Amino acid sequence: MKKYILLCFFAVGNLLVLAQKPSNLSRKSVGLDKVDNTPDLEKPVSKAMRLELNKNMVLQTVNDMRATDGVASGNKAELLGYYTNGDGGGGSFFWDAASTEPDNGGTVFAVSGINKGRWKRNFTATEVNIKWFGAKGDGRADDTDAIQKSINSRKNVYIPEGTYKVTRTINLNFDSTTIDASRAAPKIRGENSASSIIFPVNIQGPVLDYRQTETQLKNSKFGFGLSLSDFGIVGNDKARAVCTAGISISGAWNPIFKNLRLRSLKGHGFTFPFDIRTPESVMGPTTLKDSDKFSNGKATFDQVTAENCDLWGFYFDTSNSAVIMSNSYAHNCAKGGMYLLGTASNISNCSFSYNGTLTDPNACGLQIGDDFKSTRNGVLKTSYAQTFNCVFSNLEIDSNYGKGIIVTGYLHNFDHIRILQGAFSTPANARTLNTPVFVQMGLPNAPCFSTTFRNIIIRTPQNDLAASIFSDGGKNGRAYNIKFTNVFNIYDQPGSAAYNGLTFKGLKYFDFTNDLSRNIVAEDALGKVIYQKQSEIKAEGIPTRGTWNVGDIVYNKNPNSGSYVGWVCTVAGTPGTWKGFGKID
Repeated sequence: MKKYILLCFFAVGNLLVLAQKPSNLSRKSVGLDKVDNTPDLEKPVSKAMRLELNKNMVLQTVNDMRATDGVASGNKAELLGYYTNGDGGGGSFFWDAASTEPDNGGTVFAVSGINKGRWKRNFTATEVNIKWFGAKGDGRADDTDAIQKSINSRKNVYIPEGTYKVTRTINLNFDSTTIDASRAAPKIRGENSASSIIFPVNIQGPVLDYRQTETQLKNSKFGFGLSLSDFGIVGNDKARAVCTAGISISGAWNPIFKNLRLRSLKGHGFTFPFDIRTPESVMGPTTLKDSDKFSNGKATFDQVTAENCDLWGFYFDTSNSAVIMSNSYAHNCAKGGMYLLGTASNISNCSFSYNGTLTDPNACGLQIGDDFKSTRNGVLKTSYAQTFNCVFSNLEIDSNYGKGIIVTGYLHNFDHIRILQGAFSTPANARTLNTPVFVQMGLPNAPCFSTTFRNIIIRTPQNDLAASIFSDGGKNGRAYNIKFTNVFNIYDQPGSAAYNGLTFKGLKYFDFTNDLSRNIVAEDALGKVIYQKQSEIKAEGIPTRGTWNVGDIVYNKNPNSGSYVGWVCTVAGTPGTWKGFGKID
């Protein structure tokens, strides 16, 4: 007589099924391979049970998901992690039985051996998390592929806290053959610039790169909407990260950069290069002849910092682009703080300090303009007329290697600029921050129009007002309507070589070789230069050079018995007629 044991199962609530690998046991291994004890009536029930069990699954890892058939559209699965439970790569998924989309490694997963049907991430946010694509953020694992896949998904991208190692350039652009007006450039944001860190290792190019292709230009496709914010690209302070730049952007229209930190990189911190070389590019109905550059429109920077870079902190080679920068700084960058070749730029509330190196005499804090034929070095430097309609205000330029201020171009306005410390000296063993500040206007074929310096503070540790406040390198440029107001505290390094004035077309505007000549004001048919005179001039005797007006007074530097307190100009001229006053008994 056969005995049967009846097993009864009672369930309360939802049935939770954990997907797991099938057992190694088989019917053959236990001698049941030729026996089928399943009644025909029960076989459809097994399929129905299978459909029911797959409605709400819990999967441990992405590997489990790629091995699990979702069976019917709408079935759901909860993924606990990408590699392990709770690693940030998990989330809710649903099965799309008709889908044949490519597996993108983060929001769409294919199942091995199944051509049709995909697991799709269920999310409503406008951005994807790079951990959804397998980024670990531990500073050791290579997260390059995960970050690139997240950007390739053509969604906005979020970088959570962590240190993400990358070993090749991350491309921010789209496939030029499929880009259309509905696909704006990506928006990438982190948690903040101190905690969301991209760590570059041996990259033969920029870390993040966005550039337009010829195909995109010909089809009038522009990178609208590019936005990078709240993350850092940081190398090792002791051994700079190998790369040509932290961020390189070319052809993005009106991009926005906010709260970014670029530190300890072998190349530039941030650069706008011109990598598109198209001698004759066609953009829609318009043909551009001899065009080898494409602008970034108006680029806005706020709270962007560049530190400890081996080249420039900011390098903007964009003659047709405007840079609007505020609340940012460049510090300790070997080539210089900022190089700007652009139009209608506005640089305000920024700081450029300790930039340049002792061995590079052309290093500077801030350079405006192309360096073509430039031999001068400066804190503010421009040497070609391609930069114009720019405004510089509320800047602090402190302790940079290189010398002074050099300006050319059209309609520059410099307002409330603080130049603290001079720039460069060559002592045997240390930096000496006491060298002169230069203003250079008008290199060869580079005229300077309507330049105004207002409220400029120039301070160095030395007390002797110097010979080399103004100088001209090319000596054949032109200057128009140059005006200096409220300029004071201008000092120089003792023992520096004297420059014999600011000279344009052979006309001597200034000669600061001695105390007396600092009050010279000269003008000609080309324009006028105005310099605020000193309230008191001292000399050892009556002036013998320089142009003076009636009423000008020079005080006696060494008064003694029988001499005068000073001398007054009674007849204007060069040097004019003088009479002593205040005879000392």
